[in-house]
Amino acid sequence: METTTETKASEEKYMEAMKTITDDNNIVKDSSVNADHHLIMELLDDMFQMDSATQYLYHLDTSPQYTQLVTRPMFLTRMKEKAQKRTI
Repeated sequence: METTTETKASEEKYMEAMKTITDDNNIVKDSSVNADHHLIMELLDDMFQMDSATQYLYHLDTSPQYTQLVTRPMFLTRMKEKAQKRTI
């Protein structure tokens, strides 16, 4: 079992490695992160609307093929809530 010091050291090594990768490859910039976050939120909204429509169709047609799809809107709702709580 790792001690607190070892855990902290491994976390610092991980953060340093990620910073090096980011700096070396110039992958992440503040503006691109915000743009990506905005695109992800739009995608989640679109998916949520599609699943809401699916849920509505379930009520119109209660055949077994729609039964599994009803659980998806709640899953997407949780994803959307988590994304909205996250600040960049």
